Amino acid sequence: MNSVVTRRNLLKLGLIAGTSLIAPRLFAQAHTNTQEIFITNLHTGETDRVLFYDQGYYLADGLDRLAWLLRDHRRNEVGGMDPKLYHLLFSLQQRYGQQKPIQIISGYRSQATNQWLQKNSDGVAKVSQHTFGQAVDFRIPKVDTQELFDVCCSYRQGGVGRYLSSRFVHIDTAGVRHWG
Repeated sequence: MNSVVTRRNLLKLGLIAGTSLIAPRLFAQAHTNTQEIFITNLHTGETDRVLFYDQGYYLADGLDRLAWLLRDHRRNEVGGMDPKLYHLLFSLQQRYGQQKPIQIISGYRSQATNQWLQKNSDGVAKVSQHTFGQAVDFRIPKVDTQELFDVCCSYRQGGVGRYLSSRFVHIDTAGVRHWG
């Protein structure tokens, strides 16, 4: 009986050791690239190509620039944005081509702006992920909204909303769900 337990333990240790040698390498390969996104804020007219991630590190200047581009344009207020959003936007831009800027409709929203939008618009959540810096509403020129929605849903990285009449998609880094 002890020899069986010992063999099982050895097999488990071998499997764990083998996985621990392979997994970091795979993770490192997947995350040591250079990531840059090309965006335009439709409300401010600002357009920029921003390098935010390089060889496994976030670049403070890039993160700051993106936070500024995704600010609450109504109050000119910058909020901290979840970098996972940038990775999602980067993936989408890679899929559809770097020559097409991602058009930002809404990024960070202050509580005051969100409350105002709730009173004056339809479909604005009382507790919006935008107010936590965890959501972006966007479109990519010449990409069908339904197709963009389907692709975002396939990533299974957070919430995805489809707004066909306004031609934009919402993504956030909260729980996986979809609507619209």
